[in-house]
Amino acid sequence: MKENENALFARAESLLIGRLSRNLLRPRIGLAEELLEGSYRHQLERFFCDKQGHVEEGIGEAFELLDRFLDEIKGLTAEELRLMLEVDYNRLFVGPGHLLAPPYESYYESVRADAGLGRLRTQAEREVTAIYAEHGYTMPDVFVDLPDHAAIELEFISLLMEKEAQLWENGSNDEAAALQADIAGFVNGHFAAWFPQCAARIRAEAKTGFYPMVALLACRLLLADTEG
Repeated sequence: MKENENALFARAESLLIGRLSRNLLRPRIGLAEELLEGSYRHQLERFFCDKQGHVEEGIGEAFELLDRFLDEIKGLTAEELRLMLEVDYNRLFVGPGHLLAPPYESYYESVRADAGLGRLRTQAEREVTAIYAEHGYTMPDVFVDLPDHAAIELEFISLLMEKEAQLWENGSNDEAAALQADIAGFVNGHFAAWFPQCAARIRAEAKTGFYPMVALLACRLLLADTEG
């Protein structure tokens, strides 16, 4: 039935976007272990490869970035890899000093509004916080950052998609369709309005291929309907 197909699709996207959200948090040892063991790539294959192992159209570049990165890290211990990722993560997203790829919607919104002067805690943050509240979303304790951080926006989208899947499964089709529209509204009105610029900075400044791969997947998954 179409409703079941909708539920499966929404849940698959929820799981993948949730993973990308966690990949934009400070790297932990578990991520390093998954990369070294091959389970990280295997999980992506489940989403993007057919039974013959062919990668879905438009995703090949992300797999190329990942495979080059996996070649580069062969022989590292999990702790060595975690430290490598953390150094790159801090350079891009944390500092100290000038952030190379600020992961906040407010920064890019204020760049547009203020002729290049990026700031945090702007109207964009207040708007996404209000939308979170409308949907009963409270930031988990693991998110010790501002509400308009890329990881938090992705987590919010992921949770709404899981809720959408449950509504399709329960036969609440009108509610599911309404929530689907809300998700699209948030993506188009917020995430798509700034994350492509962040992704471009990540691609230009990253020392590893991991974060460019994550950013590219997020764009391919969520921004396809807004491109062009």
